[in-house]
Formats: sequence, structure tokens, C-alpha cells
Amino acid sequence: MYADNQPAFRQYVIDNIAKNFHSETLKYQQNIVEISIRNKELNNLLGIFNEFHIPYKINKFDSRTNIRYLEQFEASDIYEKQRNTIFNNKMFNIEYEFLKSESISNLNKNEFEELLISKQRTIFFIDQSNEQDVKNIVKYVFGIDVLFERMVISNEKYEIDGLSYFVIPDEHHNEIRNSERIHRYGFVGIMHDSGVEFFRLYDKNGSISVMVQFKPRNNNRKSVIKFRDDVKSPFRSSWEANIARVFNHLDIKWNYEKEFIQTEHGAYLPDFWLSDNKIIEVKGFWDYESRLKVSWFVNNINTYSLLLIDRDLYYDIYNSFKDVIPNFEDDTSHNPTKETVPVVGITIAERKKFVVNISEGDDLFLVRDPLNEYDKNAIKVVDLDKNHIGFISKEWAVIYSYKMDLGIKYKVTVKEKQPKVINVSVVRSNLEETILDPIFI
Repeated sequence: MYADNQPAFRQYVIDNIAKNFHSETLKYQQNIVEISIRNKELNNLLGIFNEFHIPYKINKFDSRTNIRYLEQFEASDIYEKQRNTIFNNKMFNIEYEFLKSESISNLNKNEFEELLISKQRTIFFIDQSNEQDVKNIVKYVFGIDVLFERMVISNEKYEIDGLSYFVIPDEHHNEIRNSERIHRYGFVGIMHDSGVEFFRLYDKNGSISVMVQFKPRNNNRKSVIKFRDDVKSPFRSSWEANIARVFNHLDIKWNYEKEFIQTEHGAYLPDFWLSDNKIIEVKGFWDYESRLKVSWFVNNINTYSLLLIDRDLYYDIYNSFKDVIPNFEDDTSHNPTKETVPVVGITIAERKKFVVNISEGDDLFLVRDPLNEYDKNAIKVVDLDKNHIGFISKEWAVIYSYKMDLGIKYKVTVKEKQPKVINVSVVRSNLEETILDPIFI
């Protein structure tokens, strides 16, 4: 199921689905009332409280007493409403000063242990094809075996061809939206991150409301977002899931997408956080925004070290562990591919005489320059005679310096020559060697 227009979909659910369900919860009318009374009237008042089993607390002074009492009854129960009316009529005959009335909130909900808490339940609706994934997620989050009911319903517009629904009972309700143990956004967060489309009927205080929140679809994304039962987490790609399996195999503790880091290029959400202040970023494709955020992180954050796993490094991780670790996901997209990378600084006077001789199709070479006073990640680009042509642009240098320092080698070919930049094709050349970061050895 899916809907771009969520308000319209919500109305569809109200008209066609929610009407078939009835509330199984109760609504209580509840207030904490505070009054002041002269001490000589106190016994009469307490007699009324005891007659109607009203919980109260007193604070006695020299001539007066302040009393806080809990007024509560089930709103739909006629007998309870009549009983409350009789109580108020008797209170009318007592001379007291009304101070205030408070609705129940987080500030006062623990003041009276007699406070009745209305039970609540949430009914989740999913596509029938997602039953097994959701069953695994529910078992992981709540520790219960979910029972699915099926609904025969179809709607081409909203991509509905039969629905399954299940109930999360009251005792597990807090973990639906918030549980640091499992996910920063609880069960709902795991469902979203696992690529499961769903909507909810929320039953509380005697009424049912419809809750719809679809995540925008990314039609350009080819990764496989789903919950992996063997590693007990949703992942956005098979690569990330396999890296988690490798960590488990090597007994490395990890957290997935633990928190955001604010950069000058926007919020950055690293993939894996390890216990020894290491962060792992898994990237199948280096888009411009990702390069900027990673470059900013490396150059500005000193408390963590960032390890980058892209196609050049995942290739060896995949081949090293695919036959060793159970449930390792097969993936045909793990082979290294060419990147087009800009060479900058080619207009510097002492380099121009060498740049002028460069043509499309020429081979160039990458040389690390870790002692560069401006950038420790600097990578020189030289010609066949080792003449300095320029530097790999800064945001790409962060990525390639890490891989070159591990021992990866590259074939570099001029792809396009412009007045201020040379675009080169870069592809890994030593695939016969197994190159792994020490953490994977």
C-alpha cells in the first residue's frame, strides 16, 4: 500500500476500514481538585469522602485544612455519573473554598495510586506480503508472537490487494513510539526503516483514531530496506546487513544509525558506531552531498575515527566472508566501478607547462601527500615523468587517501580536460590483492 496524499488516504481508511472496528477501551473523567475548609467542618467532609470512596490528601493548618482529592468516574457509565452527581450535591452542603482543579498530566499522575489508567491498544495494518518480516520485528521488539487477521479489500489507487492486521496490547504501548533499547523511534521507527508500509488504528479513551504516516518513496534507490532477523535490525542495504554480520562474526559490538551529527552541509547519520570511538560509513555510491558531509566530518571531528567502506573495500570484505558467515547476502553490485574525479590546482604557474601536454586518454598517477601543510589527506596527481599536475579535489581526497593508505592502487586516465580542471577516470587496479582495514582482520 502507499499514498502520496496522506489526508485522502486517511479518509479512505475511516470510510472503509475503521468503521468495522469498535473501541474496547474506557474513557474516565478525572480531575484532582484542591479545596480549603475550616477545621470544624473537616470531619463532615471526610465522612462524605469515605462514603463515596474518594481518595484524598490533607494538609492541616491552625484553623483551616487544605485538601486535594481525586474525582474520577467512567464517562459512559450512567451509574457512575449519577453517583458523582450525588457526591457533588452533598459537597454543596459543605462550606469550603474552591482553590483549583487540575487535569491529569505527567506532573500529577503519580499523586494518587487509586488513579485509574485507561488501557489502550494499537491495531497495525500491513500488506499481506510483509507478514513474515513484521512477525520477526514484533518478536524482536516486544518478545511476543503476533497473530495476524486478514482483511479482503483492494484498491488500485492505494496499491492495496488484501491487508493483514494485528494488535499491540496495552502493556507494550510505550515501546511503539520510544525505546532506546531497540531504536531511537521505537517499533514505528523499525517498521519505517524496514521499508514496511502501514497505518494504525489507535484505540484510547473509548474512541478510535486513524494514524497514517508513509515515508516518501525514493524510486532511484536500489537498496534492499528490510528487517534482518539474524542480526535483529533493519538495514537500508544488503551491504550494511552483511557488514553487521561480519561485526558479529568478529565479536565487534556495534550500534546502527545511533545518532545524527550536525555538519555545515546538513545532518549526517553515520551507519555504524563501534565501542572504540570508530564510525563506519558504508557507501555504494558517493553522491555530492555524502562527499561533503564525510569530508567535513573527517576535517572537523577529532573524537572519532571514520572508516569508509565503498565498492573498492567492500569487494574484499564480500569475498573474504561470503562463504564463512551464515545468511550472508549474495550481491552482484559489489564489484569496483570507475569514478570520475576532478583534478584541481592545474592553473598554478609551475604546473602549467606540464598540464599543457596532457591529453584525453593519457595515464596519470596518484601519490599520497600526508605531510601537506594544508591537508593531511592530500593526493598529488603526477604524469608519467612524475611531474606534478595538480591535486585530487578535497572532498574526494578524504575518500581516496583512506583507501590508498590501506594499500589500494588505482589506474587513472584523463577523461576530460577543461581550463581549470581535469576530470579523470579512477578505477582500482590491484583486485588480485586482498585489502582489508585492520578491524576486519
